[in-house]
Amino acid sequence: MEFAALLHRIGMGKNVSKVLVYLANTKPYMHRWKPEYMKARIAKFYLLDDWAKRNLLPLSMLTFTTYHDSNYARRKHGKGYTIEESGDILNSGFRKASLLIRNKIR
Repeated sequence: MEFAALLHRIGMGKNVSKVLVYLANTKPYMHRWKPEYMKARIAKFYLLDDWAKRNLLPLSMLTFTTYHDSNYARRKHGKGYTIEESGDILNSGFRKASLLIRNKIR
């Protein structure tokens, strides 16, 4: 069901906090340590492996990560990062990597 239709069905309109509470109470929280999540990731890697065997092209995989507001981040960088700051750092890193890969900058 589309999100807008869900909002209309439950009569929440523009009240985002009530919508979030509704979703939190009706949808199971899926995190990376749940067996269902791990099985889904493994299945996607099998699909990627099948695709790579059929398409013999160079294949690279990059992951981008950053620090959050944690003790580890404060130890390593002297401060933590908010979600917004982390998003900006990831976007900036992705843009730079994309330009490097396409030989737009050196």
